[in-house]
Amino acid sequence: ISDTKNLNKIIKLKVKRGKKKATLTWSKISGITGYQIQMSKNGKKYKTIAKTTDSVYKNTKLKADTTYTYRVRPYYYDSETGKTTYGAWAYNKVTTWGGALKLKATPKSTTSVKLSWTKIKGAKGYEIYRCEGSSIGDTVAAGMANNFAKYKLIKTTSAKASSYTDKKLQSGMDYYYLVRAYKTVGNSKYYI
Repeated sequence: ISDTKNLNKIIKLKVKRGKKKATLTWSKISGITGYQIQMSKNGKKYKTIAKTTDSVYKNTKLKADTTYTYRVRPYYYDSETGKTTYGAWAYNKVTTWGGALKLKATPKSTTSVKLSWTKIKGAKGYEIYRCEGSSIGDTVAAGMANNFAKYKLIKTTSAKASSYTDKKLQSGMDYYYLVRAYKTVGNSKYYI
C-alpha cells in the first residue's frame, strides 16, 4: 500500500558525466508512483525531461563542455482522487566533457615534429604524451587500454597553447602522440 509519508524521504542524487551525456542515479523509495526529473542548462529555467519509475536516468544528446543542473523528486498519484503529491527536490550539477582536439602532427625536420590542435573551451591546459614504436595499431591500442601505459608525458602546456614542437627526436623513428585537455575543479583535475 502506497503511503505519501514516504515522499518525505531524502533522495541522494548522483550524476556521472560523459562527453555529451549524463547518467543520473538516486536512492529508491518504496511505496511511491515514480520520480520527476528536471534539468536546467547553464542556470536557466528548469524543464521536466522525464518521469520514471526507475532510479537511473540517462540523458543523452547534450552539448559538450556545458553545465547542467538536475533535480529529481518522488511523486505519488492517488487514482481515487486523481491528485498527485510531490516530495522534496534533490539537486546535483555536472559539466559535460569538452569537444575533440583534432590533433595534427607535422614533421618539421628529420628530428622534430610540430603538434597542433584546436583549443577546448574551459580547458586549464593540455598534456602531451609520446610513444615510440613501429606498429601503430598495437601501440595505440595498448596505450589507451592501459591508461596511457606505453606513453610518456613530455609536456604540460597552458590553456593558451594550441601547438607544441617536439625536438631532438631520432631520425627514422616512428612516434605517436596523444594530447589531453584538462580542467581543474577545486583540487581535482578532470580530463575533458
